[in-house]
Amino acid sequence: MAYAESFPRALAGHHIVKEAESRGQYNAKKPKGKKPVAEWPLVAWKKRQIVANNYHKLHFTLRHTMMASLSRCFGNTVYTSRHGLIKGMRRKGGLGFLPSFLVGSADNTPELTFLSKLALDGAVVYDIGGFVGVLTLFFSRSARQVVTFEPNPANYARILENLRLNNITNVRVRNVAIGESESCMTLVYDPLMPGAGSADPSISGQIRDTARRHLSVEIHTTRLDDEIRRGLAKPDFIKIDVEGMEISALRGGESFLRERHPRLYLEMHGATQSEKVSNVGQILRLLHDYGYEDVIHVETGRRVVLDDYVFACRGHLYVSQS
Repeated sequence: MAYAESFPRALAGHHIVKEAESRGQYNAKKPKGKKPVAEWPLVAWKKRQIVANNYHKLHFTLRHTMMASLSRCFGNTVYTSRHGLIKGMRRKGGLGFLPSFLVGSADNTPELTFLSKLALDGAVVYDIGGFVGVLTLFFSRSARQVVTFEPNPANYARILENLRLNNITNVRVRNVAIGESESCMTLVYDPLMPGAGSADPSISGQIRDTARRHLSVEIHTTRLDDEIRRGLAKPDFIKIDVEGMEISALRGGESFLRERHPRLYLEMHGATQSEKVSNVGQILRLLHDYGYEDVIHVETGRRVVLDDYVFACRGHLYVSQS
């Protein structure tokens, strides 16, 4: 109890001293050696917060991080994929050249199985959050047209390279993000995980504060409704993987989504588990308001009801009107 009572006073004292120092009103010399006792609770608290919000520990498994590190060694390698959704297609970067037995379960996830069975023949597909274009390549095999949105310039360039390697002509790539307004934003990402960059304040702040390295780039954001109004083909299926910006993307397409109800495939994100749950709750309520009736949890095949957002946040959602 003594610690619990002393900590607020220590924290308050710390801020008072900091404010006085900034105004030049506090010039007492700090003792050498050990830190003042009042600072220790604050230091311990900050360390706990950093550990609790560590970007890699919260969002990636150790295996995922190791595979990402290995993948960087082959970033400029061009090869024919040996397995997965784009088996037989050419690509640059990644580990698709490895034999299936080395990839293991990563190549047989419920997500990939679900996507492989989607009926997309003759459809117009939007890939919002294209990364390096693996799903764009996959969609291009059966879709009539694919429109991919990828705001990170490096990822955008890699998508174009991968399309050229396969002589694909039914894909249009836009170097913009999809949001709820026309604006400029700062995308922050860890160079080890360039596909997980975000302009969401919580996630981008987490990357800045706890990733070993981070890069940032200014990106342009546009609205889905405006893109369609300017002449893009109207989508039958939309994949959205935008690292915490899902609500913003859905709001920017409100008019079209309410009117046409294209099928949606969404990946859930949030800086922390509690924020992820909150985001999913907002997504489910928004989709219900737009008139969507059928929400399926991809990993289990279970139907998701409106208040089932704690369960729904564990993976991907497939959404349709009926």
